Amino acid sequence: MSYLVLARKYRPQSFEDLVGQSHVAKTLANAIAQNRVAHAFLFTGVRGVGKTTSARLLAKCLNCLGADGKATGPTATPCQVCAACTEIAKGTDIDVQEIDGASYNGVDEVRKLQESIGFRPARDRYKVYIVDEVHMLSNAAWNAFLKTLEEPPPHVKFLFATTEVHKVPVTILSRCQRYDFKLISAQTVAARLRDVLGQEKIQADEAAIAILAREAAGSMRDGMSLLDQVIAFGGDHLRGEDVARVLGVADRTVLHALASSLLEGNAAKALSVIHEVAEQGFDVPHVAKDFLAHLRHLVVARTFSGRPDEELRPLLDLADEELKDVRAVAERFEADDLSRLYQGFSKSFDDVTRSGQPRAALEMALVRLARRPVLLPLDTLLSRLGDLEKRLAGATPPRGGGGGGRAGGSTHISSETPSADAVRAPSETPFHAGASRLSAASETGPPAPAPVPVPAPPPAPAVASPPRPSAPPRNPDPFAPPPEIFDGPPSPPPAPPRQPAPAPRPAPVSNFAGSRERAPDPFAPPPGMFDDEFAVNAPETPETTGFSEPVRARPRPSTRPEPFTPSRPDPFLAPPDEIIAARTAPRPPPEPREPRPKPEFVPAAAPAQPFKKPEPARVPLTPEQLGLVAPAPIPAAQRPDEATLTLLRQLVDETGHERADVAALVAHAAPLVLGPGRVVLGFKDREFMGVKASDPEAVAVVSRAATRCFATETAVTIDEHPPEHARVSLWEVDDWEARRRLVDARRAIAEHPLVKRTIELFGADLREIRLADAG
Repeated sequence: MSYLVLARKYRPQSFEDLVGQSHVAKTLANAIAQNRVAHAFLFTGVRGVGKTTSARLLAKCLNCLGADGKATGPTATPCQVCAACTEIAKGTDIDVQEIDGASYNGVDEVRKLQESIGFRPARDRYKVYIVDEVHMLSNAAWNAFLKTLEEPPPHVKFLFATTEVHKVPVTILSRCQRYDFKLISAQTVAARLRDVLGQEKIQADEAAIAILAREAAGSMRDGMSLLDQVIAFGGDHLRGEDVARVLGVADRTVLHALASSLLEGNAAKALSVIHEVAEQGFDVPHVAKDFLAHLRHLVVARTFSGRPDEELRPLLDLADEELKDVRAVAERFEADDLSRLYQGFSKSFDDVTRSGQPRAALEMALVRLARRPVLLPLDTLLSRLGDLEKRLAGATPPRGGGGGGRAGGSTHISSETPSADAVRAPSETPFHAGASRLSAASETGPPAPAPVPVPAPPPAPAVASPPRPSAPPRNPDPFAPPPEIFDGPPSPPPAPPRQPAPAPRPAPVSNFAGSRERAPDPFAPPPGMFDDEFAVNAPETPETTGFSEPVRARPRPSTRPEPFTPSRPDPFLAPPDEIIAARTAPRPPPEPREPRPKPEFVPAAAPAQPFKKPEPARVPLTPEQLGLVAPAPIPAAQRPDEATLTLLRQLVDETGHERADVAALVAHAAPLVLGPGRVVLGFKDREFMGVKASDPEAVAVVSRAATRCFATETAVTIDEHPPEHARVSLWEVDDWEARRRLVDARRAIAEHPLVKRTIELFGADLREIRLADAG
């Protein structure tokens, strides 16, 4: 005899044996007891939760003949011994047909089914058609099924089972009674597995049963199949380690070790655990999924800290021993840290499952979570920010040296008075000295390693004029006038120097060797005009140039061309005699001036503070502006009592069942008279609502609602001129209550200790209070 798997051997034979689907069993049993059995049922849910089993049980209940064969109708407790019960359990009953929807999904199969349903059952009470995986039928097959399914013969029952109910057309769903089968809890699966192990006389520890129940994932058939597999490995005694090794999953010790290593910040321990898991051949994505669920259990257990296990067990769905371990780990850490760990790992879980290297992805995720920074409480951060703001407000900027040099260092300024060679006033430094030295250096090539001292020449005659500095070398201009026209007599003597010099500096050598001094420029400014700014006419002395000896350019051999004589006079050029006369004309000597004193060295001042626009003074808002003032109370004479308000609410509700717009009018009306037999509603000065309420149709609607409310015939009257101090409407009372609750909520926020502490730390004031339900 072939082996019968546990899922078929221990298949439920009655609704009392059906595990985890009590709502379905009770509904079907009551329908049978009350003789209210429909002609078509649709069972939907995930795999292995009892859909096909329930269909067989229902067929057995409908066709049970009783132990003596004299049963007259369906029963919720089949006898299990009659021919119908035994044949249905074996699947050999001729009147109960099981059809595979995936194999017989065409319109031809439905047509054959329609031809056979007209015949009465051979022996049983009903012909039952169980169609499994009914969502696999084609559209043509469904369309052919519509009429038969809506009005079948009285001796035919259709039982459909599917895992994908969304693929079933709505026209079929509307013709069936739908029953949704739920996932079976792990505790229920574990209890059923213990019962089966007891009947099979096999011992198993709690860890093994817990792993089987967890891996069943809500499916009883999966749990039975896994139990068959581990029994084949472990024999008569099942241990948790063996079960985990056979199924390729991590046991609870691995999950606890991973969680503890992350919470303690020990990344090395976490990597060691993953290495052991991989070496044992466990599926890494499956381990990641189990660890994510374990982190969720830790968060839930820490949230229910201090509460009994009875409140926590429905949320975690764990065995007692596992629940105890989870609570022990969760109590060691804060709930914020646990939830933060779960969020971080959940974001990395998809990377682990989709990665081509899941182990590496999991290891990197664990290392990142183990090295996460520590969270600080909010009040500590607020205190630190407040202290930092106070220190910044009392700090003063440093003086001087704040900018730093170009290389990043600070600039040091000596307090001593610099020498004359180091610091020189602008009026005492001739601008042409540097130019002549630069020109000489450019002609002589690279500078010599050390300057060669040149003996001072004899003093120049008194009539000699200091020459101008030579310009940098340029290309010769072919259109320039001959140099002879600039030759002339020596220039007049210069003005007496401002201070006596030991020896006047000789004229610098021109760029072109052998060139003579140029004639005076007739367009040059008069002498002494720019003496203050540039000291043009001041003689170059060691005090003014900063050099002990004059530096001369090394002379070159003469390369001057022969004088050019034009063949004809240039009409645009003045006669040479006039140019020479203008250049040789004597210039009046400049007036002697006293030398200016050298400027005193002043240390650099501190950098100016950036301009800041003054902030306008913030005036604290008043309680009225913040909405902290309660609305004025309704006068006691105008406020309806609670009994009147209750009756008015009932009248508004009854009116709203018929006309919602008329109910809104009643809510805005003043209840002048409200009682059985007569209702008077007031609207002031024929306002819009009063005109609408006076409509005969609206009055009739309110009258019918009042009659239903007071259980007696009640007449309704609309008073368009109510007394001045009449009672207010229901809407006004509700509006006043809503505004009062809003003010109370705002006051509670303004008086909250954290709000006051924040205002004190930051020196702020309350500007606005918003409530979530207030928009």
